[in-house]
Amino acid sequence: RLTHLTLTRNQLFRDPKCVRLLMKLLPRQPLRHLDLSWNGLNDELIAYLGRNCLGQLSLLQSLRLSGNPIGPQGLQVLIHRGQLHRISLVDLWDCDIGDQGAERLGQVMAQGQARFQRLILHMNGIGNAGIQGLVRGIMHCPTLTELDLNCNNIDHEGIETLSRALTYSKIERLNLRANQIGPLGAKSLAMIVKDTSLRKLLLCHNGIGDEGAGYLASALTGTTTTTAATTTATTSTDQG
Repeated sequence: RLTHLTLTRNQLFRDPKCVRLLMKLLPRQPLRHLDLSWNGLNDELIAYLGRNCLGQLSLLQSLRLSGNPIGPQGLQVLIHRGQLHRISLVDLWDCDIGDQGAERLGQVMAQGQARFQRLILHMNGIGNAGIQGLVRGIMHCPTLTELDLNCNNIDHEGIETLSRALTYSKIERLNLRANQIGPLGAKSLAMIVKDTSLRKLLLCHNGIGDEGAGYLASALTGTTTTTAATTTATTSTDQG
């Protein structure tokens, strides 16, 4: 019986009836990994997934929904009816959840029951407001070791908020590529990096400049006896 099912880029949105039938049949399988990325599934079909399928997949460990316009409404159903909080890898790359969705994820983690290990929120239009909501939960989710905020709308104020939460989290890998962090955001990260669990920090395309690089260099100098010794401040195009 199936444990892995990947249906990436299959234009499933073209026949909603077949999609609904598929989702009804999925709970009969002991699925651990489900990938429905880039299929144009809207919030209505995603809500159907949440109501009629996801909550019954008790062994599911990873769920990839990248590139589906589920929005904050679809996300809400996945959380409320689909028990999204119990899945360790949740991939919501380019799912249009915005600040509202980020705040809702923060609320779920703040309840102390989320099992997220990897949370991928790449390209979701998340700004400072969404970060404020998200960080309220990060401190209450000790299982979370990877957070991907690549290509959002976070500036130095949002990074300052996030930095404070990082000192209370277990996050080891943080992707902040292609935001608007600037030198002030780099300074906020530099001030706390030696007090976090970070092992990999992706900061390319953030305009931190010489000033920001200087802050990070100063923070990393002479930290061989701390966890910051193995931290990587990545300024290349490496996606890890």
